[in-house]
Amino acid sequence: MDEFVIKHMFLQSIIEREKFSFIENEDNIAGHIGYGLDNNAARMTGTSITSICENNKNKKFVFHLLCNNISEENIHRFERLAQQYKIDINMYFLDIKSPLLRNLATTSLFPLPIWYRIFFPYILKTDIFLYLDTDIICIADIFNLFKMSITNEIIGVVADFKSVREKATKKLKLKNYMYFNSGFMLINIQKWNYYNITQNLLNILEQNKTLLDQDVLNILFSQKPHFYLSDIYNNIGLWCESEEVIKNKLKEIKLIHFANHPKPWSILWQYEKRPYMENIYNKYEKLSPWREMPLELPQNYHHKRWYAEILRNEGKIKESLYWYWQYIKGKYEL
Repeated sequence: MDEFVIKHMFLQSIIEREKFSFIENEDNIAGHIGYGLDNNAARMTGTSITSICENNKNKKFVFHLLCNNISEENIHRFERLAQQYKIDINMYFLDIKSPLLRNLATTSLFPLPIWYRIFFPYILKTDIFLYLDTDIICIADIFNLFKMSITNEIIGVVADFKSVREKATKKLKLKNYMYFNSGFMLINIQKWNYYNITQNLLNILEQNKTLLDQDVLNILFSQKPHFYLSDIYNNIGLWCESEEVIKNKLKEIKLIHFANHPKPWSILWQYEKRPYMENIYNKYEKLSPWREMPLELPQNYHHKRWYAEILRNEGKIKESLYWYWQYIKGKYEL
């Protein structure tokens, strides 16, 4: 499809907008940050925003949310969050059945909002834009990102965890290339649009309709100008390190990406031993309008079996049998 047509189709898929604006002086705006989400990801998005505000207290950011199926309760929470930190939160509600969005590749673990990141350049006028996955938590000042001079490159990224990138580059046949994690992208909006990146990404997807966003982005950017930042801006595999390494790295890291499972808002998280990291997410959620939410019960059948086995090992046979049944129903679609 033509770039103009794609942009028009995307703008048509925005069915409603909500703006919560509490920045009194626009000259004080430090940068623009965006997330793609559905209602299931609202609490972690709010917690991520909270963590940024808490660690950048003298900076005012504008947050942009491309989203679908957000409950009224969560919309009100985002409004309270904007008021709490005197920031701007712009919400764009998308029609997931629109012609442009309805056929994008998804899985149970990777729902439609994974694709929303590629459409932000259609709605933003700023020079530099930071995209973050909803499961990223900020633990230090990140204002330096918005002071970087990005003139020739389209995006700044962080290489993925070693085992992931080695497997992915082999699968995608990307020789002599450093596969990146798309949960963090510092985007040069002008360059992105100049190179028609969104159009090119969708063209690649058209040729292989099962590819997910991260693979498509890496295929394209293996041929496009980009640069790599330190993993302090998108640290993924920290909990695989020794306790001493974790302790020391936490002094340097800016953004922690809870990309693996279980997630810190899951009931399964409490059974994981992650030295120095157990309460990082919870610390910020307790400061947010989502502070009263209970831990999330297992959502997919893999996690239901996991939870059943934990309960069995604890001697909670009745509860364990219930979750084994939930696992069976989910796996075999009973």
